[in-house]
Amino acid sequence: MDDVMFRTPIGMPRGSSLRIDDGAGVQVHVLKGEIWLTQEGGMEDHVLGAGQSFRVDRDGATLAQAFRRSVVSLTPPAPRISVLNAWAMKLLAPLNRSDAATF
Repeated sequence: MDDVMFRTPIGMPRGSSLRIDDGAGVQVHVLKGEIWLTQEGGMEDHVLGAGQSFRVDRDGATLAQAFRRSVVSLTPPAPRISVLNAWAMKLLAPLNRSDAATF
């Protein structure tokens, strides 16, 4: 997803739509107006007004449509560190220290 979208509020004229592809973890926050939001494979749609947020909970297509002129912001998901990566980082930490013995 384009980094510019995460730094800039997005204006949505009435009836316009916004598509987020594979955005699991992205938070959609409505700054002004009202939007309808749906996710591919989801059983529920959501209507969000000013001050409300929704965190995309799956990959696939997420669509938002403005019921009236709206402004939204997108916040990227927090970086994910898997349990395996965390374990490996802990295991390899002594090797990364500058005072570690060299062979």
